[in-house]
Amino acid sequence: MTSAKITLDAQVSSVPATNVTIAVLPFSLNSSFSIEKPDDIEISLIFTGDKYSAFVLVVSGTNKTPTFTIKNAFSPIDQDRLEYKFDFSYVYLQKHRSILSLPTTASVFDVTIVLPKQADTDGLSFEPPKNMWQQEIPGKKYRLLAAELKGKEVYLTSPNPFKASFDLAVLVVNLAVSLIGLAIERKYAVDRRLGKPTIKLILALSVGILTAILYFYFNIPNKLQFLSTIGGLIPPLVVAPFACSWLLYVMDREAEVSGSIKIDGQKAEYLTVYVHDVNTKAQEQKATVKKGSYRFFVRCGKSPKSVYIRTSGAGVKAVQSEDYELVAGKPQQIKPIVVEYEQQV
Repeated sequence: MTSAKITLDAQVSSVPATNVTIAVLPFSLNSSFSIEKPDDIEISLIFTGDKYSAFVLVVSGTNKTPTFTIKNAFSPIDQDRLEYKFDFSYVYLQKHRSILSLPTTASVFDVTIVLPKQADTDGLSFEPPKNMWQQEIPGKKYRLLAAELKGKEVYLTSPNPFKASFDLAVLVVNLAVSLIGLAIERKYAVDRRLGKPTIKLILALSVGILTAILYFYFNIPNKLQFLSTIGGLIPPLVVAPFACSWLLYVMDREAEVSGSIKIDGQKAEYLTVYVHDVNTKAQEQKATVKKGSYRFFVRCGKSPKSVYIRTSGAGVKAVQSEDYELVAGKPQQIKPIVVEYEQQV
């Protein structure tokens, strides 16, 4: 959005007085505009329409140059270019056109346009021609006097300097989220196939990307387009820091238990493995054997925990391992277990 600073000529009095002025402006107002003004000015919007807006100002008689600023006045963005257009013919102001003839109405102004970023002068377009504009800062600031404006449409257009930033922001966010999505996919996050350094890196990246999204949101003019482009990526980004923090928390409080099981020299399939507390005999965890191996995590807390492994499955004999002492944060490899089929009677 663009801000518009309006400065009016006013009658100046040496005694307390009040002047009423109508300012008709050559552009439509954005719905989210706001006014910044000094305390000696009261201002109210009368109406706004296609390429025009009108305000009434009550100004102290001692104010030599009544000035107010319209924040978020209008958006100059038109696809790949910035377009600052002002129609001083007020051709669409029909119903209240006589307001332009009132002696208290100001409807023609000197125009000064300051581009958000310095542009290549060859990429600028002017109406009236460039030689009628005062070039105060080449590629950045241009001024056109009121004498050249009355009854005319004037404009200055330039390449949109935000488009490259917008495209870059979308590309960066999409690539980064895609990488994070792969990293915290179920088989990696839930099965704990990532180490602490990688999880910390993902945590830092997700927080950094969320910060970048907020930065781009508050610094890119076309906010709605930016959000609509990357909106689907935001939920997993919000979840990622919490998921990584949870993984880092439990990794310091759980022990990894893994081992292998064979039946008649072959890798066992689909047997169930249980972990029991040696002292309470309570079942702590269970896992299904796949391709002859199993892996799961047991909550230990701050103190070591003594456990044993028990196997179970249809048509095979149950086997119980020796006791093992688990320590949080340390992997425990269980000795290979050999299971025999039950004898058929």
